[in-house]
Amino acid sequence: MKLYITSLLVGLATSTDKASVLASSNYDCNADGEEDCNDFSHRLRMRGCVDSQKCYYKTHVKGARLMRNHCVCRRCFEDDDAAAARVPYDFEDMYQQRFRSWHHAELTCASWVFPSSDEEILELLAYARDNGYKIRPAGSSHSTAGLVIGPGEESSNTIALSLGKYVAPEAGDQNWEFELRNDNGPEDATVVVNAGWTQLMLYEQIRPLDYMLPAATAGPLFQLAGLVANTCHGGWYGKGYIHQYVVRMRVVTHDGTFKIIDDPEELRYWKSSFGLLGIILSLEFKLDHNPKFQQESIDKKFAWNKENFWNFIKQDASADLPDYLGGKGPRQATSGQFFLDAYKAMDGEAEMSAIVFRKNEHAVKNYDKPRGIEGAYDRQINKSVLDEDRSDKPWDGNPAVHRYTKYGTLVRENGGPDVLPWDDVSSVNNALARGHRKMTGLTVSGPGMLLKGNSRTMKDGYFATKVPKVLYSAYIVPAEQTFEALNDIAEIYARREREGAAFKWNSALELRFIELDDGAVMNQKPAGLYATVEVIAFPFPEYGPSDWHTFYEAFKEIQDLMQGPTYQGKAHMGKVFGLAKGDDGIVRPYQVEEACKVYTEEQKSNFLAYKQQMDPDGLFEAGDAMKLLRQCPAPKEVPKEVKKEDDCRDSVKEHWTHCSLNPACPTGYAKDRNEDGPCTWGTKRWVCKWATKGGCTNTSFKARNENKMNTA
Repeated sequence: MKLYITSLLVGLATSTDKASVLASSNYDCNADGEEDCNDFSHRLRMRGCVDSQKCYYKTHVKGARLMRNHCVCRRCFEDDDAAAARVPYDFEDMYQQRFRSWHHAELTCASWVFPSSDEEILELLAYARDNGYKIRPAGSSHSTAGLVIGPGEESSNTIALSLGKYVAPEAGDQNWEFELRNDNGPEDATVVVNAGWTQLMLYEQIRPLDYMLPAATAGPLFQLAGLVANTCHGGWYGKGYIHQYVVRMRVVTHDGTFKIIDDPEELRYWKSSFGLLGIILSLEFKLDHNPKFQQESIDKKFAWNKENFWNFIKQDASADLPDYLGGKGPRQATSGQFFLDAYKAMDGEAEMSAIVFRKNEHAVKNYDKPRGIEGAYDRQINKSVLDEDRSDKPWDGNPAVHRYTKYGTLVRENGGPDVLPWDDVSSVNNALARGHRKMTGLTVSGPGMLLKGNSRTMKDGYFATKVPKVLYSAYIVPAEQTFEALNDIAEIYARREREGAAFKWNSALELRFIELDDGAVMNQKPAGLYATVEVIAFPFPEYGPSDWHTFYEAFKEIQDLMQGPTYQGKAHMGKVFGLAKGDDGIVRPYQVEEACKVYTEEQKSNFLAYKQQMDPDGLFEAGDAMKLLRQCPAPKEVPKEVKKEDDCRDSVKEHWTHCSLNPACPTGYAKDRNEDGPCTWGTKRWVCKWATKGGCTNTSFKARNENKMNTA
């Protein structure tokens, strides 16, 4: 936990010339020579930085002596005419912060706004049109940030619009906020709901009445509009993307026109549309009626081979899959989500766990709703949890202290909380990230423990209520190649371990089965049965986002395998995808040369033609989602390698790790010295240097040094 009081005292005690402090760019946000920040109010009712939109209170600023010297510039105010500088003032009541991904891998300058009504949405649309800005629908930030808006210059003139505070209206005889429609009986029920609600909010209303969505994710913390506009799915047999069960939606287009989309052919364009057509405001879903619902966890160890694998899936977990996959089975399960310890599989004895749901006639035990289920939902929604965003850089300009927010509000607006949040030291997940085998084992057993808690309270299948800040990718592959895909990925895990790679995969392999329909123009795969294979990385605590190319390199290896000729898989669009190596040798996600391959030219042409009708002026055209529609660039010519004489001199370039219990140097660097002084007690950091330049061996390095010494 950060010691704010200690940091404050250190800042107050520092003695440096005041003039040099005031000249710092910390206080001149737009480089016009005038001080914007550095003004702190001590009045009780207005305690904090005077301009809290532009400035925040930083606990320790080098050279600051007075409290007022600690008010420093927030990011993205360099250009006075950009949306990033204007929106925080023009829409002060709606603006909260800069849009970022929930794992903070992508930090943008997009202004994240939260309108509460149709009127406020129309006001934002008109403002963006009049000023030449872009609008991007943004949910609770759980999809990859690039789909909404990337971190480049484009984000400064983009407004990220969230429905996190939106209240849908009543129009005619329809309540677009919430209405359960079951007049034709429970088996034909549908529900109309505000698209800015989370599954948690929806299930609070429908689960006590035995209704559920036909397919669901592992956690209840996504905005419904985001689920429908993306390629989100669960592990429910015979079911596919969640948007397959949408029969109607209310939307608003670029010019402020409200439309009801209920024609199945037109709905095909809005499903998996990635916010490129307009803003989805309300949805009508089909519902399942499940008066009996059973959920259980299963785990097993077995010799790793194809026969035993399918036996676990089909017999132990009773997967409702056709006989050509692993033979006959009881086929009584409604859903299955599987977790494999790849390291133990490569050692010979696999360990797998499964989250299994059964419903109605196939539920045989513990299938009743928990007593007091309404109170359980109320307690979950109103539970006080640490708000990491408001604690780190408080929006009111006050000194940083722990701030708490209701769980239901937090997951709807800013994304799910970390398991043990706040900083690198107190996050257990990050602290264990380097123990790759230990962490992998925990992610195999962990879901079962979480499910037990959910079974006692809501029993709605949503066991993942908190989410560690991880990177993840998933690939849709032919179901008949499931074992081979898992085995090939497991071999990569084991090889990286043998080679002592800087990053060793540190989470279980995840597996689910989905059955896609032909209900969306932008489905990555034709209708059919598929397996979805997911890989997860827990980032090291001492690595900031600029160092995450170490992880992206590992993800690219999996991508190239899954999307290669053997499996011809397609990536999940809500997770890390489109990895490519730049001219500088750095691997980055969401690159056009890979993103452009997701859809066929026919799909792109059909979608773009409809998009031209809905958004002719390109108001919603921003973010990496547009790369999905681009023509693929010509392949880059690979330059011929010119052999050069090895130059193995020491580099003076330094890399400072973050304070951590277990610091580590990035690939290509070696520890030079400790630098423990500035760290919180019990933690340390290292200064790392290049030991040799790339391509040099220890032998050639030693020989070159000896040669230099002899010459001297």
